[in-house]
Amino acid sequence: ELFDGRQADANLAEAIMTTDTIKKECAVRVRLSDGTLVYIGAICKGSGMIAPHMKVLHGTTLSLITTDANISPAFRAKWQQILDGSLNMVSVDGDQSTNDTSILLANGMAGGKCADDDPEFYNALNFVMTKIARTVASDGEGATKLIEVRVSGAETKEDANKLIKTIINSPLVKSAIFGSDPNYGRIMMALGNSGCKFNLEDVRLTIKGGDMEVPILDSGAPVFQDERSVEVVRMAMDNKEVCIIVDLGAGNESSVGWGCDLTYDYVRINAEYAT
Repeated sequence: ELFDGRQADANLAEAIMTTDTIKKECAVRVRLSDGTLVYIGAICKGSGMIAPHMKVLHGTTLSLITTDANISPAFRAKWQQILDGSLNMVSVDGDQSTNDTSILLANGMAGGKCADDDPEFYNALNFVMTKIARTVASDGEGATKLIEVRVSGAETKEDANKLIKTIINSPLVKSAIFGSDPNYGRIMMALGNSGCKFNLEDVRLTIKGGDMEVPILDSGAPVFQDERSVEVVRMAMDNKEVCIIVDLGAGNESSVGWGCDLTYDYVRINAEYAT
């Protein structure tokens, strides 16, 4: 027997959890360009072995998205774009699972015109998937902080994405975020290792945490020097969400991605885990 309603939704979101500590769910209501009111809801699980590279029609990150909007198989290309900018920009530990799956189901019961090319539907679905992506990253195994990396001024989109993944997958960067250690050399190390094109003299680096946004590098040179300045950076990093902002000054492409800090508990969870 099947059940519906909020409690049934909550039960399903909880039933798929493994090492997750919170349910991952999001829902929105949006009015499309033709006036049709539609709903989009999503649930997801994932906490460790998280580095999705999901492709449409191919599939431990499991997500199910439902909507009553009227869309056709032609929406697959846009669905791939949304995945590439949301769940595929998440990494907890750099290890891709063998069973990453994201399923979008649409029954068309809201009626109205086909929403394949409706920007209102696209933006609403993108909002839901971005919220889910951030929640997955923030609930990484043992995590205490969400890391958001924003890259701008890249020569190509691929360069921006490569740099983001290199930063959020670096154990040294993740450990520094955990300890609120303003060692920007670790971020610059990741920049050098990423393979993206840049000139050091054009790079700007900023750390943002809470209401504090602290410039670290400008034109490739450190902004802060004395111990008092270091403490200001440490205060910015001592937040539940830490944002690393990198402007490469090499082009016009940008991207954003999410990860989490590396803690003692991540090692404990995976050392004790038994299949």
